[in-house]
Amino acid sequence: MTHSQRHRSPAKLAAWLQKVMARAIAHLPALSSMGGQVHQHASWHAAGLESHLHTLHESLTALEWGARWPGPEEAEARGHLGSRAEQLRASAERAVSGADTFLQRSEVAAGRLGPALLEFVQAFRVLEKVVERCGEWMLELEEGLARSFDAEVSERLSELRSRLALLQAVDRSARNVHALADSLAVTRPKLAEAVQRKVKPSCASLCSRLVLLLQGPLAPDSAVHGVTGARSEAQIWVTQALSLALRMQASQDRLVREAGALRHRCSLLPRAGQDGDRLLPRKGLATAG
Repeated sequence: MTHSQRHRSPAKLAAWLQKVMARAIAHLPALSSMGGQVHQHASWHAAGLESHLHTLHESLTALEWGARWPGPEEAEARGHLGSRAEQLRASAERAVSGADTFLQRSEVAAGRLGPALLEFVQAFRVLEKVVERCGEWMLELEEGLARSFDAEVSERLSELRSRLALLQAVDRSARNVHALADSLAVTRPKLAEAVQRKVKPSCASLCSRLVLLLQGPLAPDSAVHGVTGARSEAQIWVTQALSLALRMQASQDRLVREAGALRHRCSLLPRAGQDGDRLLPRKGLATAG
């Protein structure tokens, strides 16, 4: 707030607030539309990938009990391990195939999200500054009314407060949409790296070790330990990828709610602004700016 604005009368401050908030309200439909675009391009549904990774994790856990060779029951043990190895191979193939499809789809969505998020952030930053400034002016207006009472402005103070509260609510929703969309943009490459560089090679290595173990006539301790170690490594990376997929899904669910709240609050403000001409006395509007 400038020095001159600090010494404006309550009527002039109220008129200035009304004009600034009216300009902010005029831009809200565009902000709402941009928020919808961010939501649309950020919604890479991770539910399918999450399900595949969970199944793969269960198959890996089952191997912990299968990589044992009790001497008298070697044939039965081989059969159990072979069955679990086949389950692992099938679940790994489904997870990898699902991951490839997911990553291709999300790469396209991420390419669209970048520009939409940038445009949204630029509009949001403008709103953020306006709301902060209006909050300062509202405090100054209330202090001015306490010193120099103006009945007409005082009667309409609650309406000004209501409109500022709605603008502040839109500002909070926009902050959340921005943060959640940004979180998705950050998490997506981490998930892609975890699947492509960790999950796929570790599962491939484990499956190869299992094939060699089952083909051999004996099961030396070194081979069993090798399978167990490979299983542990694969399980670590699958757990990490599953955690990232769950994080993405949670962010997407919250983004749906926040984008809906943003659109709803933006729809309230234009209606609140339609009565701008009666919000302040004409003499107040005439002295603004």
